[in-house]
Amino acid sequence: MLQSDPKQADRLSIALLRAASDSANPRADILAIAYRTRAEALVYTGRFKSARRAYERASQMAEVAGDSHMLGQILVGRIGTLMVMGDHRVGDILIPQASAILRAHGDDDYLRRLYINIGSGHYHRERYQDAYDAYAEAIRLMDAAGQRDHIWASLMMNHGIACTQLSLIEEATECFRRAEDYGRASKRELLVAQAQFNLGAMEALRGDYRSALRLLVNAEATLSRLGARDLLAACCLELAQLHLEIGMPAEARELAGRAESSFLGEEMLLDAQLARLAQAMSLLKLKRPDEAIELLTEMEGFYRARDLGASLARIHLELAAALIARGDLPAAEDRAGKSLRIARQQRFQVLGASARCVLAEVALARNELPRARRVLRPLKAAVARLPVQARLDYWMAAARLAKAEGRWPDAIGGYSRAVDCVEAKRSLIPGFELRARSFDRDVFAYLEKIDILTEIPGTRADSLFDLMESARGRAFRELPGSAAVSDRERLRKERAKLASMVRRLETSEMSPTPTSRRNADRLRRRIRVLERQISTGLAEIEARPSTTARRKTHMASKLAGLLDAHELLIEYFVTENKIIVANVSTRARSIRVLGTHPSTIREILERLQLQLTAFAASVGAGYLEPDLMRSQADVCLRRLYELLIGPILEVSPPCARLIIVPHGFLHAVPFECTLDGDLYLNDSHEVLRCPTAEFLIERRSTSGSAREGQVVVVAGSHESSPMIEPEARRIAAIWASHAVQLMIDPEPDQALMAVASARLVHISAHGSFRADNPLFSTLHLGGGKMFLADLLGLRSSAELVVLSACSSGEVLSGPGDSLFGVAHAFLAGGSRHLVAAPHRIHDRSTADWMDRFHLSYRECGNPVAAARDARRACRKEWPHPFHWGLFCCLGT
Repeated sequence: MLQSDPKQADRLSIALLRAASDSANPRADILAIAYRTRAEALVYTGRFKSARRAYERASQMAEVAGDSHMLGQILVGRIGTLMVMGDHRVGDILIPQASAILRAHGDDDYLRRLYINIGSGHYHRERYQDAYDAYAEAIRLMDAAGQRDHIWASLMMNHGIACTQLSLIEEATECFRRAEDYGRASKRELLVAQAQFNLGAMEALRGDYRSALRLLVNAEATLSRLGARDLLAACCLELAQLHLEIGMPAEARELAGRAESSFLGEEMLLDAQLARLAQAMSLLKLKRPDEAIELLTEMEGFYRARDLGASLARIHLELAAALIARGDLPAAEDRAGKSLRIARQQRFQVLGASARCVLAEVALARNELPRARRVLRPLKAAVARLPVQARLDYWMAAARLAKAEGRWPDAIGGYSRAVDCVEAKRSLIPGFELRARSFDRDVFAYLEKIDILTEIPGTRADSLFDLMESARGRAFRELPGSAAVSDRERLRKERAKLASMVRRLETSEMSPTPTSRRNADRLRRRIRVLERQISTGLAEIEARPSTTARRKTHMASKLAGLLDAHELLIEYFVTENKIIVANVSTRARSIRVLGTHPSTIREILERLQLQLTAFAASVGAGYLEPDLMRSQADVCLRRLYELLIGPILEVSPPCARLIIVPHGFLHAVPFECTLDGDLYLNDSHEVLRCPTAEFLIERRSTSGSAREGQVVVVAGSHESSPMIEPEARRIAAIWASHAVQLMIDPEPDQALMAVASARLVHISAHGSFRADNPLFSTLHLGGGKMFLADLLGLRSSAELVVLSACSSGEVLSGPGDSLFGVAHAFLAGGSRHLVAAPHRIHDRSTADWMDRFHLSYRECGNPVAAARDARRACRKEWPHPFHWGLFCCLGT
């Protein structure tokens, strides 16, 4: 029962102990058996603190009964429990007593089990070679006896774990697979789940995060159902570490916190410290170094008191990273040096490589180039044997050193190898969202390579353009593929539940009573949990390797062949210190670095956004001068033109249409209303935005005839926007001569079905953008909320989608320019063009703008020209750019 149904075994052990205790004259030998059985059930369900007490009582009863053989067997279980809990002092005292008793009775079976527990004791004291030797002796004894049972399978897993610490990866994997095979053959679910958990950890160590996540999620579900608390906590910790690897520190911190609570509840202090380490690493990645340092310093005392070298080395290494983040380089060097010394003594290859990379980083920051070279030299021969993340760290450090020493070919070669590591790592991560987060963390390999190539005379523009394209928009490119799922029903129900909870939260927040505030807090917590479940479910369903690791080449020349003579493509790329611009036309292509630091543009843009926000708040209030506010905005718009547009158009051939591909924070620039003297860019050029140059190439290469379908107009009522429904009815009237479907306050699923087959889509709704979790950015449709996550399954054949909603064009790009946004989801789903606003909009001026846009589009069939006409016409009545200039046209 312990193997097949631990919960039922737990209930049986309670009943047995009650029966043994309730008899009129309880017998010591029966009580010893009952307490021993209870202790074993508690161990299998992960309650070690209670198991320890039960084993102590069982030992006392066996001594009272005078049954030394039973006492020896009980001591084996008691020793194993003490070792897991980290109480080696008492365990070491009991080992000779148990060994002597078992040898006296010729009990080879329990002697083998004792060797397993001795191995566990060595393992928890980080004496991994001693643990390996003890497990190997137990295996030798079992092989001699021909023993193949669940004890043998558990030994296989323990031996595999020791192999892992000694970098014997293939031997470890074989141990876990043999245990899993035995568990399946004997129908022992708990054993299978344990094996899957360990195999998942092994795949994570290999860098195959896709397989790791699948195995760990399967193991977690089984362990939760069987009530195995310790293993469930261990699985939670492994998932936390996996989330750290793929760049999700907030989720990792929460998982690690859950694991720590479970471990502390069972007094599993060593495991609890591992969970705290994961929390500290999460805090560091969340850019909270002071909190991380405080937590790590507490942990240092714990490990130092127990003389646990490997853990101390990791603590020193993490403290070094935190101190670098805080700018304390001498202290960071000291910590990294201590970590390296321990790694050398105990032959921790990967840990030693990480310590060397940190020391090199400190040396480079202090311009001590010879020292950096000496530190990295031993890694050169071993780099091929390191895991992918360690290889990435080494090649980045080597490339930076070569750059600092002026060895340009070596620097470019190092960055190229680092980029290969990024791609190798990324291809193993499941789900476009997880890949995007990981790429955001590692994209600096691309950024630094691009940065150095711009400094080398003779760099080919085409090669640099290809590299710039490879470093952007990865998640956006994968959105269509991520929609190919087989089971969306569960996620659909969860999203409906989420929408209901969001509505309840809005109601609770409107009420000032203490009860409502408590309800709102509770709902917020539940919403966050459900959002996480949906995000995880989406990643699990999608669970396929990246297809974008195959990078495109010769893209600039392909573009030149697809552009019209009157078009100029301007692609921006932002590194830490530069703004790089690529220009492509039918006649020429070039790349240049603007003479402006990115921070300058960011400051102007932030000032403009503050002005737009202030103007939006003042519209209709009459307490601010509209002309004054317009002139203030124009100052920023004129400066943006001078820095971003003017230098390009001065040296480019004359053109009528600009195709702009922004990057990073430049997505928020209102290019259409930047100002050249007294002339807005919209006056002199048509402006089309495109997510990536690759998107334009693919769509123009496959463009066909005009698409068939009806016009769908959707309106989602909202109390803050009374013009939504009247606007939608007017748009439907404009297209009355066509097949029109007007949907007022539809259910999200109904709207999605209609949108999928429409030729033209117009959605008037209240929109909100979630920068903290873009998948839950919403369009409020009255009948429910349409989340960005819902759009990932959309297959649209629309020639044009118009989103008349606040922030409908806003995008969270991240360092890797992943392009998470509602507008980009429509484009990725197949829509050819899209009109949206990346900012807050005004109800009445938007209705006017939309009327003019649709009237123009009905006549010319060109959304870019129609958007330009609407801006010009609307500006006569609404002169501030907030009213007429914030809607942009995206597409091809």
